[in-house]
Amino acid sequence: MLLSAADIEVLCTGAVRSAVAAVCVFRAHPAPARAAVTGGVDFLETSTGKIARGATPEVAALFLQVIDESGGRVGLEVSGGIRTASDAAPYLALVESMLGAGWISPDRLRFGASALLEDLVRVAGTGSTR
Repeated sequence: MLLSAADIEVLCTGAVRSAVAAVCVFRAHPAPARAAVTGGVDFLETSTGKIARGATPEVAALFLQVIDESGGRVGLEVSGGIRTASDAAPYLALVESMLGAGWISPDRLRFGASALLEDLVRVAGTGSTR
């Protein structure tokens, strides 16, 4: 069954009411992401990381457009398939190009990728994460 944009907006708004920090994962259409922002989410997330298809630059760009339209009042969490510093770099560049380097901070941009930490430590040459 295909959901209409209105159905998705209702589902997302319901999720917002039941969570302190809500996450909405939508592909290829900005309306549900806009509804989530209007509904009060703290972050838009590209993927839960628990589904077959993870983050894509296309979805991140769509979410960044919605975030820009909102005045940057919500954050972005990029997750799903981000395992290395090289995987994360294009997303950092995308955020910088769309919202500026000053927008990048831990309270606005997050990577939901536990494997990424290990690689960042390796790249930085600081030893282990433990």
